[in-house]
Amino acid sequence: MRYFYLVLLVVALGLFWLTEETLEGEMRVVDTAVLSRFQVWRAPALDRLAVGISLLGAAPGTLLMTILAYLKLARRDGRTLLVVMAGGTVLTVCLKQIFAVTRPSPVDSLLPAAGFSYPSGHALMAVCLYGYLGFLAWRARKPWLTALCLALVLSIEWSRLYLNVHWPSDILAGTLTASLWLAFCLSQRR
Repeated sequence: MRYFYLVLLVVALGLFWLTEETLEGEMRVVDTAVLSRFQVWRAPALDRLAVGISLLGAAPGTLLMTILAYLKLARRDGRTLLVVMAGGTVLTVCLKQIFAVTRPSPVDSLLPAAGFSYPSGHALMAVCLYGYLGFLAWRARKPWLTALCLALVLSIEWSRLYLNVHWPSDILAGTLTASLWLAFCLSQRR
């Protein structure tokens, strides 16, 4: 258990550092370089795939998946899922307003996106939803389902970068924020 708290501390410190660097504009050079690499991959088939995957991380997609999962889960697991998702939603809305980081240039975007970008709501909610479901699958000794959940998270995050609607730092911040929130929820669940 000692290592669990050590990992959480490292994640929290990493998130604070990333946020400070992002707000000071220090991450923009790295963000721009990474996004330019994604533009090299552009192809019509990948464009359609990225839009479809991105919809899984959008509010309607995560809401639908949350409802379906809730209906299948045991009472305690379902209640925890609702807490995880409600907290993730509050974190997404509040943090975006607090940090007010603008998105990459919409001229290059394949999918219109509005509002602030930091942290990525798609990444945050994907980690909350599929991270929690992956934890339940791991606990149930279903490694293939755990791997599927991880693949969904990574695919949603990839799609947001490919579609040029988020900076890499947004994705990382969403992932780290959700990881901390999910870890807190799981620690309280016990």
